[in-house]
Amino acid sequence: MKTILFLLNVLILTNITYPQTGWYLQNSGAGGSFNTVYFINDQTGFVSGGITIFKTTNGGISWTGKILPDTSIIYSIRFENQLTGYACGGRGVNNYTSYQYLFKTTNAGDNWTKTFNTSGSMTTEYFYDVYSQNNFICLADGGFGSMATVGSVICSTNGGVSYPYYFNMYDESFDKLSFINSQTGWVSARKETDTQVGERRIYKTTNSGANWTLQFLDASQYMGGSWLMNVRFIDLNTGFTLYRAREKAKFAKTTNGGLNWDTVSFTHQNSNAMFFVNANTGWIGGTSSTDSGLIRRTTNSGQNWQTQKSGNGQINSIFFINDLTGWAVGLNNVILKTVTGGVTDIKVVSDELPVSYSLSQNYPNPFNPSTNIRYDIPVCHSGEGRNLVKLTVFDALGREVETLVNEHQSAGTYEATFDASQYPSGIYFYRLQTESFTETKRMTFVK
Repeated sequence: MKTILFLLNVLILTNITYPQTGWYLQNSGAGGSFNTVYFINDQTGFVSGGITIFKTTNGGISWTGKILPDTSIIYSIRFENQLTGYACGGRGVNNYTSYQYLFKTTNAGDNWTKTFNTSGSMTTEYFYDVYSQNNFICLADGGFGSMATVGSVICSTNGGVSYPYYFNMYDESFDKLSFINSQTGWVSARKETDTQVGERRIYKTTNSGANWTLQFLDASQYMGGSWLMNVRFIDLNTGFTLYRAREKAKFAKTTNGGLNWDTVSFTHQNSNAMFFVNANTGWIGGTSSTDSGLIRRTTNSGQNWQTQKSGNGQINSIFFINDLTGWAVGLNNVILKTVTGGVTDIKVVSDELPVSYSLSQNYPNPFNPSTNIRYDIPVCHSGEGRNLVKLTVFDALGREVETLVNEHQSAGTYEATFDASQYPSGIYFYRLQTESFTETKRMTFVK
């Protein structure tokens, strides 16, 4: 018991957590930042942003890294089945030369091989996205040259043996792909010249990339930076896009396959992460000058958005396997997970103001698979009016399992729910910590 408590104290002091509601922090054990996240199912997934692809087989509790066979910044990971997947990116040699890479795995990410690469002279290009299905592979290539924007869409219909379809528009950089089958898909693009900076476009193909037609154009010029334009289609008719123009983030949707789009501007600046699980429910992520790490959710196709989380750095990629379970990754080695769709499991259970801190025994206990943890927060006398409250769960070895609460809260009685369905049976500890109060209690999970 003394050993366990000692480990708990060490982890509390050294582990860095961040404000969140409905999302909790996971740790890959690596430094740096992540550009992409992809999950095959609720247990097996991948994140990357550099020369290493990290894999989890337990929903993100632990991660193992595989170093790629060539130096590359990874921007996208996609799997076409349980075993076969692709990762794409590139690296710059100097300000005028770059290489674009495509890596492939046939054993669920245990090993990766380089299957395709190109090089750009007088450019800094990267493969920003990849799509693969039924021997069809498509790559979005984008970047900047010495004089203007450069990019292309490269497609193969024989599993990558050759790439006969090559779509190139002068002064355009291609960002993200969204295919609903191996014939029909969309690609987002940025058109930039010396006099025209930041025009956003979307093209559509119905013949596996042999031909593309322009469907969407926003001529609002965004000066500075190279924020990617995201696009995602749910079916033949319903699609969404997220991008930046005129110092604001913009969201647009279509219900007729891209023929017409409804556009809405946000008050915050930068957003490029977006994921929709159906025509109604989706999430966007990014940052702003005053609020980093934004994640917002809609349940009515983007008519209204609820802010779920802020802080701890820019969000670069979001992925959900259903409308409840998802991950978000970004700067500062951030991996966030939710099992509630991002909706908080914290609720106020009393209007009376407690006179002191207290942490109650969880109920039920033992529990299967979820339990409730109630705690009291008294009036804060520090002058801020709210207490910084952390409620964290650890396993019997002192390893952090989940951060249930990490935010400023006003005085009141609160109740948080811990769902242990993805964890093994055993003894767990939960700890309440504020600036002037700390208490730890024990609970038992029995499947």
